[in-house]
Parts: sequence; structure tokens; C-alpha cells
Amino acid sequence: MKKIISFLKTDIKVLNSYFLITMILVLLILVGYISYVLFTYSKTSSNPYILGN
Repeated sequence: MKKIISFLKTDIKVLNSYFLITMILVLLILVGYISYVLFTYSKTSSNPYILGN
């Protein structure tokens, strides 16, 4: 019984670390995507010829 409990505890730790890593990756991707969209939007909004197309 103790082995099962210790295994579950380590499993939860591994899951938590993977969950944290995936959350950080998702946040980085979201921030990069938002900054890219804002950058392209500011670029196109300052150029009226691109908006005309």
C-alpha cells in the first residue's frame, strides 16, 4: 500500500511539472501571437495602401 501511495505522489509531481511546462509554452505562444498580430496591425494601419487592398 505504501508503494502505491508513493507512486501516486511521484506521478502527481510529474504531471504537475508537465502541466506547468505546457502552460508556460501555451502562454509564450499566446503572447508571441498577440504581439505579432499587434505588430502587423500597427504596420498595416500606418500604411493606407495595404488597407486599400
